[in-house]
Formats: sequence, structure tokens, C-alpha cells
Amino acid sequence: MTVKNAKFNKYEDNSNVWLSQKSNQEFSFNDYGVTPTVLPSEAEVGQAMLNELYSTAASKEGDINIALLGGRGAQKLHRLLGEIAKSGEQDQLLARLNVFTQDALAPMGMSNGFSFVRDFERILGDAFFKKIKSFTPMRTDTEDLESALIAYLTKLEELGGLDIFFIGHGPEENQASLSLSPAHKVTMLLGSFPYPSVF
Repeated sequence: MTVKNAKFNKYEDNSNVWLSQKSNQEFSFNDYGVTPTVLPSEAEVGQAMLNELYSTAASKEGDINIALLGGRGAQKLHRLLGEIAKSGEQDQLLARLNVFTQDALAPMGMSNGFSFVRDFERILGDAFFKKIKSFTPMRTDTEDLESALIAYLTKLEELGGLDIFFIGHGPEENQASLSLSPAHKVTMLLGSFPYPSVF
């Protein structure tokens, strides 16, 4: 796949490649700002993220497209999702999930034990992956990263874009755990965690 036959424009600046969706529509957005909610623990960040997923599920019908990233607050969410998958109590919700993730653009094979994808599999568990509708990691173990990224973005766009985007950071200074619902609002969940936290 090349940019010429894809739905994306390519722009290069200072050795960086930027992709944007081809569209005749004017781009506009509303800045709703970000109002952080400070939570006292990683466990509460994970639960708040799960509550955002429940809220998103209740607000729409059909598939739910989510992006999961790493971080300590998000790992608590992943553990909760894994427990829910094993319990069977939310199988209908899990069956609606198209899950996207990325691997920090680290050029390592998906089977590498140090990859984020292996970490997601370990924490979320087999039951989760058997019950969700789809799982799409960003392929960084390729000679043609640009084409792999375009394929990833194309699938995401064909499914209707993201409904919610979970970003989790741990106790590092100036970091946060975010839960982004592009159609509705931005929720920033900050945790004041004891250092160090080991998982």
C-alpha cells in the first residue's frame, strides 16, 4: 500500500512523516478543555477508566472501538477487563469491542516477550482475546512502517473511528492517565501513586 492509493495525504517535515486523512471537508473542532480529576491510587484510575467504557457502551449501539495503551493506571484497567472476561458477566459488552493498540513504535517482532502486545496478552488474558470482536496492534516489525501505519489507520477509519482512547501513565512526574472519548469529552485521570510501583 502506498499513500498515493490510500485515503491519506503524506507530509514530510524535518525528517518526520505526517499522515492526514484526505477530505474535502473543512476541519473544525471544539476545544472543551481538560479538567483533571486527581485520583489517589492506580486502582481507582483503572476503575474510572472501566466506568468510562461502561458509559460509552450505554451511550451507543453496535461496536465499540477502543484504543488501549500502557501505563500503570491503564494496567489496572487491563487487569479488571481480564477478570471480567474470566467471569463472563460482561460477555455482551466484550463482544462489541474492536481493540486497537500500538507498540511505542519499537521495531521488534510481535512475538518478542518485551513487546507491549505480549504485555497486553499477559495482563488481559486469553479469555479477553477470545471474547472481543477484534484486536488490531500497530505493526512495527516491518520494513515498510508507513504502509503498516496506513493499513492500521484505514481499518480504524473503516470501523468508524475511535469511541474511546485509554492512555495510562504511572507515577512519573508530569504524567497522567487519560481516557479520551473524542465524540464527547476528554477525561483526565491523575493518580497520586506511591513510588515505586512494580507490576
